[in-house]
Amino acid sequence: MSDFFDSPEACLKLRRSLESWRGVPFLQYGASRETGVDCVRFIREVFRDCGVDVGAASEMPRYSLAWGVHSEHSQLIGWLLRNKDARERLRRVDRDDPWKAGDLLAIRRGQCAHHAGVVDPGLAAVWHVDYPAGVVERSREILLRDCRIATVFRLRAL
Repeated sequence: MSDFFDSPEACLKLRRSLESWRGVPFLQYGASRETGVDCVRFIREVFRDCGVDVGAASEMPRYSLAWGVHSEHSQLIGWLLRNKDARERLRRVDRDDPWKAGDLLAIRRGQCAHHAGVVDPGLAAVWHVDYPAGVVERSREILLRDCRIATVFRLRAL
């Protein structure tokens, strides 16, 4: 089974998209480079920039920033598993397997996975929407030191 970001062309699109979002502010439920973005919509828009639709983030339930502190149920993973387009395009991989370009990381914030990031084509960094900083590139080492990865999803080539 091949993965979407196995080709140099796809990785170049991913790199360009990620860079185009750098510094965009955090905005809960936002999906715009001009006004702001949240982590789920950031991933969706980056994948769209690369030519892949993983479904409507509007189907994601409303959330509070503190959801993961108070709940063991991950709205993020639930949405990915319920969403038909995401189920068809994403597959879970063992979180201890080596990361690949474009891997979607479901990151634990509190008791459950309540945050998401995408692995940079260089594999040394993860891009995500930090609160309140906005879209940032964080080194793999710092991310793994500060966060716990709950699940890794990989984009399939069709």
